Amino acid sequence: MSGKTTKEILNDLIKSQNRTPLYSKEALAKIQASFDTWKNTVVSEKDRKTYTVIPKTIMGSDIPRDLTYTPLDNPGFDYENDLGYAGQAPFTRGLHANMYRGKAWTLRQLSAAGSPQE
Repeated sequence: MSGKTTKEILNDLIKSQNRTPLYSKEALAKIQASFDTWKNTVVSEKDRKTYTVIPKTIMGSDIPRDLTYTPLDNPGFDYENDLGYAGQAPFTRGLHANMYRGKAWTLRQLSAAGSPQE
């Protein structure tokens, strides 16, 4: 095992490809302005002072979770290379093109036994 995350392995594999970001700089600037307006008008003043501290929670996987996510959290997201379609690499939407709709789920899919590394 290389000790790399799946994202790091995929990034190494696609370095030579031309990336097409899903969001333009103009769109990200507009989203940032909208987010700032939301945060300054909807989020209470008390919560605004600690916005980057309080909303972070830890899931069972020990990965910090923010209160909300926007395209600003992943500005270089390339739809076809990072997400793709079902039945094609990087298989983020399932191994089969029909995404398991044509087959009954097996017990191993329902039990969630083991960890992602296993």
